[in-house]
Amino acid sequence: MVWEDQDLVMRSYIDNYIEQHNNNTFERYLSELRLEKVSNILNIRNPKRILDIGIGLYPVYINYRKYVIYSGIERSKELCNKAFKKSIDAGFKNEYCITSITCGDCENDDDLKLACRHSETYDDIILNSILHFIKDPKEFLIKLKKYMSKSCIIYINVPNSKSFHRMLGLYTKDIKDIYELSDMDIKFGQINRFCLNTLETLVMDCGFSAINKGTFCIKPFPEHQMNKIIDRKLFDGLDMLIGVFPSFGCELFMEIV
Repeated sequence: MVWEDQDLVMRSYIDNYIEQHNNNTFERYLSELRLEKVSNILNIRNPKRILDIGIGLYPVYINYRKYVIYSGIERSKELCNKAFKKSIDAGFKNEYCITSITCGDCENDDDLKLACRHSETYDDIILNSILHFIKDPKEFLIKLKKYMSKSCIIYINVPNSKSFHRMLGLYTKDIKDIYELSDMDIKFGQINRFCLNTLETLVMDCGFSAINKGTFCIKPFPEHQMNKIIDRKLFDGLDMLIGVFPSFGCELFMEIV
């Protein structure tokens, strides 16, 4: 059950996503940082079997090559094709391993089973910027248990509702609630919002426990304002600023078992 490109929500999401990543936008820098963060964790753990859910334009195998089986799934055929081309342009080559990207809906049992056709279980499952689009996060996380090896860790990354810019918006009365969805969120299909506390409550309700968690990259202002001033030097400085404001990064991550 692939999202049809003609679907208005999906079409808007794809067009905006591609535009953001074709230019030097805050979101493009942030997506590259998301990939870097999860790649650093993988390089410490050295998993051999990886399930990467919701790859967008940044499948983790671009940065992490020490796997034996990589299984990715992405709803958009257009993004699947662009991700594949991106890996070729990056000089990717791992001919002795299985690398597969399935175009399908990770919430659909048959599509997810198809994506996992090369391995019954995985050493790492990556949910990089996807859980906030899932209709029933609790049901989805529980469903992933059957794909986990005994040593498997699930890595989750989602936007942080207690981000510096949302807290600022609350105090300036631009938003009434840090968990409310903006018009832009709704337009592009976002369903859920999380902070570290609400995400940890969710994973505990699913029978998991968090072994590592945190936030990264300070975002002082909303996206449209950030795009007017952002460059690589400023972005790198904002990422380092997390040392001063460790709980207020615009992205949060959690490793769960």
